[in-house]
Amino acid sequence: GFTLLTPYRDDYRFLAQVEDEDPDLGVPGVDRLEVRHDDDAQWYGLTYGLRARRGLAFGLSGFLATRTLDHGEAEIRARDGTLSDLPEGANESRNATAEASAEHVVLRAGVLWDASREVRLGLMLQPPGIELGSRARYERLTARVDATDAAFATRAGDTATHLPIPWEVRTGVGWRNSAQALLTFDVSVLGPVGSASDPQPLFERDAAGNPAGLLIPEIAYRQIGVRTAVGFELSPAKVVPIRGGVLVERSSAPEVPLTSTVYSRERVHTLGGALSLGLHTRSYDISVGATGLYGVGERLALVRGGTGEPSSYRATDTR
Repeated sequence: GFTLLTPYRDDYRFLAQVEDEDPDLGVPGVDRLEVRHDDDAQWYGLTYGLRARRGLAFGLSGFLATRTLDHGEAEIRARDGTLSDLPEGANESRNATAEASAEHVVLRAGVLWDASREVRLGLMLQPPGIELGSRARYERLTARVDATDAAFATRAGDTATHLPIPWEVRTGVGWRNSAQALLTFDVSVLGPVGSASDPQPLFERDAAGNPAGLLIPEIAYRQIGVRTAVGFELSPAKVVPIRGGVLVERSSAPEVPLTSTVYSRERVHTLGGALSLGLHTRSYDISVGATGLYGVGERLALVRGGTGEPSSYRATDTR
């Protein structure tokens, strides 16, 4: 068989603008930050399954896993007033972009065993992905207007990136009785990547120590993650199947610090559910349903420093 998977997708855009009197300067001001972020993974694979004997089957899959990340930030910092009365950096704009991509080979092996007429067991093993190549590039433009001059600075270059694929172990058990009732239980464990002493940043800082962007994780290592799911199927009179399930996922991101000078990933634990109602005939099996996901945890919020001061971050709740 041929398989196409999209195991990961994280796309968002937001705009934040604050217009108020600058408490340090006592003049009207505006701070504006616009961020766009596109992060996608696509896996292309071939799968082979073999029934060794009745009740015992083996499977092997090989994937070419691609990952692309595109991040952009546009920031404007402006203050009213006579230029000679404003400090350096009161009127400044910044535009930053960062791009990264990587390719891996991922292998998966599985076994399916019918322990009895009612019980079926499965196990899947995935070693860490084998990196074929990775690359990253950043560009930055900063423009500043001061009392004596107007100047701009550009910086661009290639940098190291870390987009690894961890190992995974997945196991499940299914139970079906003669009345067409099915109950399944599924657990996945995903391995760690990096550590606190080896933070595995998505983008390394440049030679001057500048980050690729204000909201690009510089600490991106992951701990062991656990995903658990329970599902069921009921088929009254074998005509109207009712299917549903619950998913619980523990985030693999490290703990979010109370304050930090380095941006890191959010830590969000997820609860999900699904329910559908269908119609089953000799030729068709059609279901209509709904799924929902709810996540709760913590992330770092940007704390913009005063004029001439660096930005920092503090922990805040997220849902």
